[in-house]
Amino acid sequence: MDQRNDLLELTYLMELAPCNISDGDTSMYNFSQSTAHAMIIEYRDRMLTIQEPTTIALLCLYIPTFLFALGGNMLVVYVVFRNPHMRRVKNLFLVNLAIADIAVTLVCIPMVAGQTVFRIWVYGEFMCKVSGYMQALAVTCSIFTLTALSMDRYIAIKCPMSLRRISGHCQAIRMLLAIWLLSGLFACPILFIRRVYTVEFSCFDIEISYCIERWPRSEDRQIYSILVMVITYALPLTVVGVCYGLIGRALCSDEFHRKTSDSSATIMLGRKRVARMLIALIVVFVVCWLPYNACSLVLDLRPEFIGSLILPFTMWLGHAHSAVNPVLYWFLNKSFQHCMRKVLQCSGQRRNGRRESPSPQYV
Repeated sequence: MDQRNDLLELTYLMELAPCNISDGDTSMYNFSQSTAHAMIIEYRDRMLTIQEPTTIALLCLYIPTFLFALGGNMLVVYVVFRNPHMRRVKNLFLVNLAIADIAVTLVCIPMVAGQTVFRIWVYGEFMCKVSGYMQALAVTCSIFTLTALSMDRYIAIKCPMSLRRISGHCQAIRMLLAIWLLSGLFACPILFIRRVYTVEFSCFDIEISYCIERWPRSEDRQIYSILVMVITYALPLTVVGVCYGLIGRALCSDEFHRKTSDSSATIMLGRKRVARMLIALIVVFVVCWLPYNACSLVLDLRPEFIGSLILPFTMWLGHAHSAVNPVLYWFLNKSFQHCMRKVLQCSGQRRNGRRESPSPQYV
């Protein structure tokens, strides 16, 4: 959330406050202490934006997003580990996506929603660093996972006989650990440049804090923003595009149809369905996260080109990605749909059984 205008105004108030002016400069001070105090209180109260239409709209969007994202992704993880036949390699990657989405849901969404209501930072230094780090970690992990999945699907369709040898559970777990490690390293700068910036008005006993990114040079921020776009968008999406282009070419070739027997045709049909679902996941990821990253990049390079009012809504769209993935599994993956429906039916039957069971005193 861009707060540069708030910080500029706070800097102005800092210069006006009597407690921040040396004795030699008091003759130049044109405001009374009571006037300065009133301006600071008014500024702090204005940061509580619960009654603003923009804040109300964002909260109305964030509350269902949080509920759907948390419930849906926890259901995905439960379904895969509850059903042995669902513990396939591709589903391990989908569980990895769900875990990344749960991290965003539990850490990032509450922090952003809270900061939308009260723009002053009240959550401490630790959460200032962790919330930004977790978002960068989860987004990078998601796109790397989708890239690995596209490569796995290419191998499954182009070289099915090699799939078991190079794409087993152990190899998948190693790849997932490598994805988390690389994502964590890429997000590391966030831990060092995000910090709580506090202005103390000692004569009024008032503190105002913000969670900001403080780069050594403005060029460093721009370089990192460009790297984010290249590493989390340009390169992965190029790999994904090449993989699915080759998959489409292989599926349409005459040689592929000659080699495919009746027994393997059913397997290939299932793999094509999975490929379609993964393409949908990629498209949704791009649609959800590209606006926020593009706006952030433009703000870093040319702050005057875009209003900061747009940024919170693009941030919500990115967070909504965590709620959309389970919906895609439901509509595009029959195995997930069947297992999820089974879990929901069982939980409903248990609740009904508890309601209908007689009280022990009447047994």
